[in-house]
Amino acid sequence: MTTQASSRVLTSSLTNGAQLFVFSVRQWLIAAHSKQCVHARLGGFYERFEVTSALPILDELMCLLAATAFRGVEVNCPCRVDLGEDELLLLRAMQALQRRDRVTATEVMEGLLSGSFRTTFNRIAEAYLEVLERGKLQVTGVRYLSSVQTH
Repeated sequence: MTTQASSRVLTSSLTNGAQLFVFSVRQWLIAAHSKQCVHARLGGFYERFEVTSALPILDELMCLLAATAFRGVEVNCPCRVDLGEDELLLLRAMQALQRRDRVTATEVMEGLLSGSFRTTFNRIAEAYLEVLERGKLQVTGVRYLSSVQTH
């Protein structure tokens, strides 16, 4: 049996690429709500990792999601240290795409998007991931692993 605390995914456990993606999703939503330019809000972070060409792709991906999701997508505020269910769903789809597993990514996105919109999501997300990969950023894997001694 898993408890709520043990099933939390902490942002600090994510790879740099996954952290950038989750942070960007959260910041994109704030920018959209405040009618702020996404590049003004996130550009510095993408410049730091030398993947600035990924930012307009992220914007396109998020616009697609905002316009076509068949239910509200819940995104945590940037100060949260853990991922919400929908953030985890988005990250799992991105991880599947980075592993070149479109079938799994499509299945994961069934909870948010219908048919052809999942295909479009995959195509845009793959373009985003391609830029991150050129910048040596991965969304797969975990950042910290440790062994726990059991008795």
